[in-house]
Amino acid sequence: MLVVMTIERSEDDLLVAELDATQSATWREMRELVASGAVRDCAVPWTTTGGSYPIYDGPVGQARNVLVMVGAVTPLYDWMNNGTPALSAHGTLSPPDAIRAATAVIRGERFTDGVIAKAAEDGTMHAVLAALLGWYDERRPRP
Repeated sequence: MLVVMTIERSEDDLLVAELDATQSATWREMRELVASGAVRDCAVPWTTTGGSYPIYDGPVGQARNVLVMVGAVTPLYDWMNNGTPALSAHGTLSPPDAIRAATAVIRGERFTDGVIAKAAEDGTMHAVLAALLGWYDERRPRP
């Protein structure tokens, strides 16, 4: 007799499974952003001509790019109905909540100018990067 078992994975597990730990150069880039504090509570400039929108060059643009490249922005999280998770009292996030926050922030920018800027200014962007880097450090192969 053949018995088939279905193992359901939690939403947290599914989100974390989307991360690409093979992107070592991108994870190094993320480490440099976290170590430098370049996206911790930083102000983002806005244009003053031809409409007002944020300018995402430098560290904030780099942070946005690394989040996309490592798979932290995912269609698995229904950000429109759930929003951005709040930071803990210590200003941190769990890795699954970091993925939720990254998805909500990066996707939210498509609909509202300044979502990424707010995340950089209020510490969310730094917390996302730090949480994901912690996850990576726990899982990466040791020499």
